[in-house]
Amino acid sequence: MLEWLSLDEQRLLQFMALSGCDAQTLMAEMNNPALHMAVLDYLMTDEALLLQFCADTNTAPEECSKAWQRLHAVDGAGGL
Repeated sequence: MLEWLSLDEQRLLQFMALSGCDAQTLMAEMNNPALHMAVLDYLMTDEALLLQFCADTNTAPEECSKAWQRLHAVDGAGGL
C-alpha cells in the first residue's frame, strides 16, 4: 500500500500531511508494521482512495477490510 501511495506524489503528500511523517521518516520506518497500519488506516478512511487502490492492485475491498479488522483486533488500536 505504501508503494502504491508513493506512485502518485499528491497521494503521498496527502498521507504525509495527515500522518505527520516526512520523507526521512517514511524511509526510516518503511519496514515498521506501525507505518503499514497507518497507511491502511488512511486508506480505510477514504472510500474513493481505497477503491482506487483496490482497482489498481486487483485487490478485493473486502480483503482490505479483513486486514484492517485483524490488525486492530491484535493491537486494540482505534486509528492513526
